[in-house]
Amino acid sequence: MNDRQLKQILTTRRVGTERKQRNAAILLPVVEVGGQDALLFEVRSQRLEMQPGEVCFPGGRIELGEAPEDAAVREVWEELQVQREQIEILGPLDRLVHFSGTVFPLLGRLDPLALPNLRINEDEVEEVFTVPLDFFLTSPGKQYTYYMSPDNLDELPAPLADYVRHYRQKYVTPAWCYSGHTIWGMTARAVNRFLHLLQTE
Repeated sequence: MNDRQLKQILTTRRVGTERKQRNAAILLPVVEVGGQDALLFEVRSQRLEMQPGEVCFPGGRIELGEAPEDAAVREVWEELQVQREQIEILGPLDRLVHFSGTVFPLLGRLDPLALPNLRINEDEVEEVFTVPLDFFLTSPGKQYTYYMSPDNLDELPAPLADYVRHYRQKYVTPAWCYSGHTIWGMTARAVNRFLHLLQTE
């Protein structure tokens, strides 16, 4: 194959990505509790394969042809049975880059009547809880560093294992502990972006 043929192939093909991105949308639900604004969180069901028992916001994968706002609202319905008319989308926050794709966080206000009438989808959600917004404003999250290391070095051929053992992925995450729950990772990063917005306006 000559350069002319290669150029023809490269300039007429649709450029893709090495692996399919799994973009997701999440809703940061603001709800009034006891006369104060609070954020509503979920605890992921222990039945889930990915991140069981972790704290998160309602959300999930953006389907083909779906806008992030529509995906977030759909996921809130599927997970908590909150109707569309009980959610006011206030706007998007900064996008978050994840190793598997991009997360689109949206800020939304829930009708106060939605909270006592939540119906949890137990296949996805173990429980919900709220955290007063003042807690985050007066308790800055601490930054923690952790490392992800390969755990299957014995399965790799010697030269490859020798290289890979030196590869540790470094992650930095903010974290808050509230009423027995740990808020960290992507969820905490979304909270941080919201707080940054509040503190710079």
